[in-house]
Amino acid sequence: MSPRELPIYELEDRIIAAVKGQGRLIVQAPTGSGKSTQVPQMLLNHGLLAEVSR
Repeated sequence: MSPRELPIYELEDRIIAAVKGQGRLIVQAPTGSGKSTQVPQMLLNHGLLAEVSR
């Protein structure tokens, strides 16, 4: 399964809009939906997180 097939991507537009509007968001979804792995990637892809240099 590719990451884009995870259920969390159905909410990508709403997640990004909520973070842009409020600056924070609580995400509650079933295990395996992509919360902890894909939401940070979404935020990074939309320019809402800075890349960390090591």
